[in-house]
Amino acid sequence: MLTSLGLLVLAAASILGSPGPAPLSLAATGASAGLRGGLPYLSGLVLAIAADCAMVALGLGALISSGGPVTIVLLAFSITYIVYIAWKIAAAPLLVDAGAPERVPSFRDGLILNLTNPKAYAAIAAVYAGFPLPIEDRVLQLVSIGVATVLVALVVDFAWLAAGSTLAGLFRHPRWARPLRVIFAALMLAAVGLSLAKLLGA
Repeated sequence: MLTSLGLLVLAAASILGSPGPAPLSLAATGASAGLRGGLPYLSGLVLAIAADCAMVALGLGALISSGGPVTIVLLAFSITYIVYIAWKIAAAPLLVDAGAPERVPSFRDGLILNLTNPKAYAAIAAVYAGFPLPIEDRVLQLVSIGVATVLVALVVDFAWLAAGSTLAGLFRHPRWARPLRVIFAALMLAAVGLSLAKLLGA
């Protein structure tokens, strides 16, 4: 049991914690708004992961990540929303504490981003399919995998947010603030481009 759980945790951490739009936006949010200011966005992302896990467990994840019309619509919306969040990060006020913090990604942004991201469903489905826990009761098994996945997502996402918050001083520096925001936004868009390239090449 412990071995299976350990493998599940490692797999979920590598899949959910690898650099992508959500982790990079968390780091940028932490750098812009600090650790506390980024908690609402983090909460939205993690709550959406919990909902994603529930939908995968109920069998809806296969429909969402199947490559059909539902996937295409959600993918288009997700990409559009990632571009919107990248713009919010790039255009955020240089002094968040004194200025308009509404441009920092919010709880709603995190919730929408992961709820509409077909790749999140595919990643969670891979965890469910590839790393089952040795629990006889099927419902308890699915719930246990979901809880473990959400806890892993919380830890790795918090780590990205905390890592970003260490750059808060640079993000408030008159010379480096805007270029760093633009760089983080560009990295998010590059991650989206790589994901699309892999998807189209599959």
